[in-house]
Amino acid sequence: MNFVRSLCVFITFLSCLVISVHGQAAARPGAGSGTRIGFYSTTCPNAETIVRNAVTAGFSSNPRIAPGILRMHFHDCFVQGCDGSILITGTNTERTAVPNLNLRGFEVIDNAKTQLEAACPGVVSCADILALAARDSVVLTRGTSWPVPTGRRDGRVSLASNANNLPGPGDSVAVQQQKFSALGLSTRELVVLVGGHTIGTAGCATFRNRLFNSTTGSADSTIDPTFLAQLQTQCPQNGDASVRVDLDTGSATTFDTSYFNNLSRGRGVLQSDQVLWTDPATRPIVQQLMSPRSTFNADFARAMVRMSNIGVLTGASGEIPTATTRPYTSLPRPRVGYYSSACWNVESIVRSVVQSNYFTNPANAPGILRMHFHDCFVRGCDGSILLDGPNSEKTAIPNQSLRGFNVIEEAKTQLEIACPLTVSCADILALAARDFVVLTGGPWWPVPLGRLDGRVSLASNVDLPEPTDSVAVQKQRFAAKYLNTQDLVVLAAGHTIGTVGCGVFRDRFFNYKNTGSPDPTINPNFVPQIQSQCPLNGNAATRVALDLGSEGQFDTSYLNNLRFGRGVLESDQVLWNDPETRPIVERLLGLRFPFLLFGPEFARSMSKMSLTEVKTGLDGEIPATAQGNRGSSRGGGGRRPRVGYYGNRCRNVESIVASVVRAHVRSNPANAPGILRMHFHDCFVRGCDGSVLLAGNTSERTAVPNRSLRGFEAIEEAKARLEVACPRTVSCADILTLAAREAVVLTGGQGWRVPLGRLDGRISQASDVILPGPFDPVDKQKRDFAAKTLNTIDLVTLVGGHTIGTAGCGLVRGRFFNFNGTGQPDPSINPRFVPLVQNRCPLTGDASARVDLDDGSVGRFDTSFLRNVRSSRVVLQSDLVLWRDPETRAIIERLLGLRRPSLRFGTEFGKSMVKMSLIDVKTGSDGEIRRVCSRIN
Repeated sequence: MNFVRSLCVFITFLSCLVISVHGQAAARPGAGSGTRIGFYSTTCPNAETIVRNAVTAGFSSNPRIAPGILRMHFHDCFVQGCDGSILITGTNTERTAVPNLNLRGFEVIDNAKTQLEAACPGVVSCADILALAARDSVVLTRGTSWPVPTGRRDGRVSLASNANNLPGPGDSVAVQQQKFSALGLSTRELVVLVGGHTIGTAGCATFRNRLFNSTTGSADSTIDPTFLAQLQTQCPQNGDASVRVDLDTGSATTFDTSYFNNLSRGRGVLQSDQVLWTDPATRPIVQQLMSPRSTFNADFARAMVRMSNIGVLTGASGEIPTATTRPYTSLPRPRVGYYSSACWNVESIVRSVVQSNYFTNPANAPGILRMHFHDCFVRGCDGSILLDGPNSEKTAIPNQSLRGFNVIEEAKTQLEIACPLTVSCADILALAARDFVVLTGGPWWPVPLGRLDGRVSLASNVDLPEPTDSVAVQKQRFAAKYLNTQDLVVLAAGHTIGTVGCGVFRDRFFNYKNTGSPDPTINPNFVPQIQSQCPLNGNAATRVALDLGSEGQFDTSYLNNLRFGRGVLESDQVLWNDPETRPIVERLLGLRFPFLLFGPEFARSMSKMSLTEVKTGLDGEIPATAQGNRGSSRGGGGRRPRVGYYGNRCRNVESIVASVVRAHVRSNPANAPGILRMHFHDCFVRGCDGSVLLAGNTSERTAVPNRSLRGFEAIEEAKARLEVACPRTVSCADILTLAAREAVVLTGGQGWRVPLGRLDGRISQASDVILPGPFDPVDKQKRDFAAKTLNTIDLVTLVGGHTIGTAGCGLVRGRFFNFNGTGQPDPSINPRFVPLVQNRCPLTGDASARVDLDDGSVGRFDTSFLRNVRSSRVVLQSDLVLWRDPETRAIIERLLGLRRPSLRFGTEFGKSMVKMSLIDVKTGSDGEIRRVCSRIN
């Protein structure tokens, strides 16, 4: 259990079995072709540098890491060979065996593995990392360096029962020789490797019997009397058994020969150490190692190489896992560049969507970051947080205030066009979290990709860190996700952006733990400020910045606020008050050496968290949408629409539709806005399934909003020609989607790639037609569009389609003559525009007469309509209110180039049209290919 025992274990490890540097003898069957120096020189040239940096960082934080890692390497090699099995977690793994309970340094190996998986996915084994880290630990304590042969693979078996024969602190030289020789290690190698006890400590429990109750009834007579008194003071007979004592008194942090000198003076702490001086078989070796001509450093390096090749697995005998702490699966794991061939522009697509949504609503940044955290902490980073359903994770109380779902859905929609069924929602969320951090001034990092999406999402599984959690509870929760205390502090510092509802923390500022007073750890000057923002009986939904004064900037201000007692959440403030987490905060603030740079540390911890319980292979899937029933948008088990769907089955589908639409628009230009409107009406009722095309006494076509639709004959003609060219192949829903794109292009708009593969619906009922209305306020429009997974940019952009087309006078006349029964025009209308419309739509004139929706540019697809909205020169009330609302007005300004970052109307319209065209599409057995668009088969 103690460090001494660990060093004994070191020695035992050495004995495990000797495989030469070139891998001659194997300690167990299947030990492959052997290890070699420079094994990763081409596949991962920076492997040793990455490990060294990770060990150096860990050592700077806690120098006891060095002997801990050295001891861990010995314990690993001594049980089943040097295969990294000591690193695997589980109820009965080697880590749970008594000699291994006090091992330390696991987080260093895990950190190195995480960085290596980002740099060289699936290449470097955990066993090799541990072997390199042991060498680097010796170097950091002023010991020698040596070239480490690499090429080990990791074992799959880790059992506590196999760890019960490690060298013990009471072993005689004969017993130690037996254990080492069983592994092919000589007596000299035994003494040299036990010399690793020159660094580290041992618990009192492992040697106290030598001080008070040896077999003679008194203290061990081989102990120097002066040293005995010193040890008895440090480890009193009835004192704390876990108190630790230096194994090399006077030089416990320096790798040197002082340990052997202490043995010669009767100052060995462990019995198994001291007997190396008293036994005639080992004493001459100790004498040589402590002499002025000592070859200890060179001997130790050689013995470490010998030990590190005990029972190694190589070739097909082992595997390369992507995390040190979990058993490996043979499935491919996330890696940087995963989509380099399959979807090379995945990151730029996600980044573009993120940027657009950030500038529309900066609150999306902390929203997505928090969403990614909540996703990873429940069933792993599998996108299950994104799934809809009455009892899905989204519905759990901690998740009800999450925001940014529309961002992920928008990115998914665009990726389904560019790379159908390729990129998972879990990967999109991981990328989006990184990109939002960058936009708020935080670090960039390479994101390992290749996750699959989970199929299970249950509110009952949501057990997240709480805003009142103590540090102990937080550490427990993070450790369960293989995240250490530094990860905890660094990730919590993501609270440098974002807000929290008053209801979450108000008691802390008014009635902490029913004391009737605020939490005494809060800065007194901070209390009234928060009480003012969150009055005792005020709105619990009111939100307060988590990082007061810098909530929109990703920086260390949050950590500074903790330092001064200005943490809003109790779970945040305790990070300063706790003796283990406070030094980490101080290091991140540059107040304690060695310093930690917040940006790089946050990036490392995010990469680590993003690999929590990822789904690969058959454990997950690639859905076509981020929400709804995975596998299709909302139901249906068929393939989703994609660009190029018809391939050779109907090569001319797009040219045939384009030719027909062109002829009909030339014959009657009103067909262009008519077809565009028809597509919109189709998608907003039962999805984009062509149901608006079906004829019948009570079909959708007969509903009042659809009676003025035009262009049906163009769709029917295109269908007839396609039935000749490609019988029973192309759906009417796809024809209508293509025709809408052609209508825009023919009026001067920008084209876009149209995903195809929809089937036609069989149901069309007028009673289902509930469409956005010409008098709707902005809030209702936002709700209606959100119900179709369309965001506010989509709303403004698609309404911008009013740049072509007309409206009936009956719809608009009230606004221009008798607004809301006042007998006057709507006062928000530009006064110069009123007489113009009144002249075209006289009070007692024909209600069916048409008036242009985009005055002055009705036949041209451009931004003139948006300029008219800005100038209050539009006929529909639902259009004009877009300028009155702060959110939609900002989008209009961006589309007009009046606000940065600007948006290109043509490009955004194409994106939104694609997104809309995928609403509730029919695939598989949910639909059919109609022979005639106006009737089902």
